[in-house]
Amino acid sequence: MARSFHADHRSPFTRQLPKLWRKTAPENKVGLTKNIMQRTVLSFCVLMLSAGVNAQAVQPNQLFSGKLLNLHAPSTPGWKIVSNSGAGMAFARRGEDSNESYGAQVMLFQLAETRSQEQFVELIRGSVEADAPPDRFTQVEAKYEYSELRGYPCVRYAGITEDTKAKTGLFSRESLKLQIEALYCRHPVHLGAGFMAGFSHRGNGIDPELRQQADKFIEGVQVPVP
Repeated sequence: MARSFHADHRSPFTRQLPKLWRKTAPENKVGLTKNIMQRTVLSFCVLMLSAGVNAQAVQPNQLFSGKLLNLHAPSTPGWKIVSNSGAGMAFARRGEDSNESYGAQVMLFQLAETRSQEQFVELIRGSVEADAPPDRFTQVEAKYEYSELRGYPCVRYAGITEDTKAKTGLFSRESLKLQIEALYCRHPVHLGAGFMAGFSHRGNGIDPELRQQADKFIEGVQVPVP
C-alpha cells in the first residue's frame, strides 16, 4: 500500500499531511524550501549519523505517494525513515563496517529560472560547491552531466569528497570518504520548483557498486502522471 509524506519530522507518523504532498492541495500551497539544495552535502552527513537511531523501518521498494512526486524506499533491506517533512523524505541504514553508512534522500526546493543547459548545470554546480566548506570537505572528484532523458531538464551529479571532520561518536571525529550520486531536476509542471533524488555512502573506503544502487533509487522517484 502506498503511503504519503507527513508534515513534522519530529513526529512524522502522527501529524496531518502538509499541503505540499496532499493530492487535494490547491496549486498555490506549494511550500518549497527556499534554499536550492537545503545544504545537500551536510544533510547527507546528518543522514549518516541518523542511520542507527530508533526510526521507523520500511519495506524494500515501499511506495510513498505525493502531489508533486512519488518515490520508493531503497530496494534493499535495513533502511529506516530518518526525516519526513513537507519538503522531502530521507532514509538511512548502517553498513557492514563500524564507520560505514548509507543515505537516500529526496528534496523539493525553489529553483531559479535558467536560459540554457549550461546555465542550469552551473546553477547546480555552484550550489553543491557552496555547500561543502573547505575547512571540512576536500573535493576528490566531481562530475556534472546535463540530461533530458526524462523529458525535462536534469543534471546528474557524481562526487567523492573527503569529510575531514566526520562525527563518528559522541566525542570522536575521523576523516571519511563521502560518495554522492544525485539527480537534480526542474519539475516539469511547476517550473519554479526543482527536486533532488540522491544516494550516498560514507566510510573508510569507496563502494564500487554505489552507482548501481543509486540508479535503482533515483529511478523510483517520478513525477505523478495526471
